Formats: sequence, structure tokens, C-alpha cells
Amino acid sequence: MSARSPGYRALLFDLFRTVLLFTPQAPTGQVHEPTWRGAMAGLRAQFEAILPPPQFEPFLDALVAASDDIARARAPEYRELPIEERYQRALRRIGCADAQAADMAARLSEIQLAAQVANSVLPADHAAALDDLGARYRLGLVSNFDHGPAARAVLARHGLDRRFASIAISIEVGRRKPHPQIFRRALRELGVEASQALFIGDSPREDVGGASAVGMDTAWVNAAGKAWPEGLAAPTYVLSSLGDLTSVLA
Repeated sequence: MSARSPGYRALLFDLFRTVLLFTPQAPTGQVHEPTWRGAMAGLRAQFEAILPPPQFEPFLDALVAASDDIARARAPEYRELPIEERYQRALRRIGCADAQAADMAARLSEIQLAAQVANSVLPADHAAALDDLGARYRLGLVSNFDHGPAARAVLARHGLDRRFASIAISIEVGRRKPHPQIFRRALRELGVEASQALFIGDSPREDVGGASAVGMDTAWVNAAGKAWPEGLAAPTYVLSSLGDLTSVLA
């Protein structure tokens, strides 16, 4: 952890797993998380009312494969694709025709997103930290998320839409972290230079790497106590929780 105390004017935050956490029942877009398939199983009845039987498990396998294909093709442009595209690719993998897949993708992804929003949590200490920091800094949010209305719904659910002067959602910007465009848009909206801002996030590559590349100091939220990945430039600060940020910036 750095001992310096630069004069930041703005703080920019990642959203999920940094500001907001998820319950184990949250069916997120992270298809390789240990809890993902169990969380999706909670949606089985709703999905089976739409999917051709008996296709629930094959569809989950196809969704993992489609998600992996999209992730592999992201670099170097990191263009964001809507969640419906991911679902359509999975449905085509299990034999659905294009016209049928488009309608089903919209309905199925809406079910997943509603459950994801409902199973998001804003810890009390995170809310307190944002309130404290918001009195001293301009706050911005930079999030990779593939559905704009759901992102806005989760922000409103927790009152976060009122806490941030800039909100950059990848599906609305068109680029994902670590692409510099999404960071630069947030900096412009906050009216600060990169050297005047600190970025806080949990992902070494997307958050720390992306923000560092545009000239920001960074704080890595390492709640699980993981080792820093080899070959990546180290963050300016390491936090065990978001609440630690207030003492770091005191």
C-alpha cells in the first residue's frame, strides 16, 4: 500500500463486487463462478416455460460456450454486446431458428436480469463510505454490464443513482473495461484529468490495468486475499474491503 497522499479530486468505482455484492442466489453473467449454475437452476421453472423441452441443461451448457466465445473475441476493441445477443447465440446452439431465438432471448434474459437485480446487496459499510467520500470528492461509476435498463434498475434499487456524478455503463458507452474509452468518458463527465482521479475496483486486468493505462492511480479491492497476478503493474493501494478506502484517503 502506498504511503503517499495525492490531491485527488475524483474517485471512480467499479460497480459489481466492489460497490455492490451478490447473494449466492444471484444468476450473474459470470458463467464460471462456482455458484452460477445453482443460481440459474433457481430459474428452471421460468426458463422451461419458454425453452423447448427438455432443453434447460443443454441451454446452460450452450450459454457457457457462447459466453466464452464472446469473451475470447473481445480484445483489443472490447466492444460490448447486449445480453440478448449472448442468449441468441446459445439458443442457436441448441437448434432454435433465428426468428424464434430472438424472441426467446429477450424473454429469458429478462428473467435472469430481474433475479440478478433482486439478489444484489449494498453493504451498510459501503453505503457509509460512499456518503463520507461523496462529501469530499466527485464520484463516478464505471461498470461492465450488458443491459442498460437492468443496470439503471440496480442503481435505483440501492439509491446509487443519486450518489454518482458520472455513470458509465459499458452497453451504453459501447466499450468495456479495460478499453480506455469508457474510463475517459467518465473523466470528461467529472471534469478531471486522469492524474486527479483514483479508480477503485476488484478486477486486476479490467479495473486496475485499464485505469492505470489511462493514467489513474488505482485501488484493488482484494476481499478474498488473493495473490496479485504476475506480469501486471501493481495497484497504488490494496484494500481488504471498500470501507478501508476512507482511512487510506484520510
